[in-house]
Amino acid sequence: MFSHVIYRREPLDITGPAIYRDAVRAVIRRGDEFFMVYSTTVGYFTFPGGGVKKGETHIEALTREVREEAGASVTAVSDLLGEITEYDRPKEPDYNVFRMISHYYQVSIENTIGSQHLDEYEIALGFSPIWVNIDQAILTNAAVLQKPDLPMPAWPKRELLALQELKKELSR
Repeated sequence: MFSHVIYRREPLDITGPAIYRDAVRAVIRRGDEFFMVYSTTVGYFTFPGGGVKKGETHIEALTREVREEAGASVTAVSDLLGEITEYDRPKEPDYNVFRMISHYYQVSIENTIGSQHLDEYEIALGFSPIWVNIDQAILTNAAVLQKPDLPMPAWPKRELLALQELKKELSR
């Protein structure tokens, strides 16, 4: 199981009051391809997933997020493959740090893909589900990170780390 920590901005005081967010990411694999969401406006790949709502289990959140972002129906959730913890400055004034832990799970889906139900920011990012070769996803996200002038969320770095870890597992 892989584990990484990302500091989105430095310096950060991670010792004081924190805002916590739990997130789940679906790793859906077919050979050396992964079912991911591609941002057509920025040009990076991300695993389907998102925040776990209050009272929701990880499996419930994965099922909801995969349906919303990728239009796919989850048939099984199995192994926890890894976790990436991200620290950032919070938007809320009474806190020192924002901490989000993304939990990456192995997920299976039905072959039929339906319609997406995207949030406004996901529409703006041009989210489109696609099967992609892991090497292509790694190269694409690495190239996007070399373009600091692009207006993008912090996700490509997180997803690049996860893709690199999954590539190591495929090589074993």
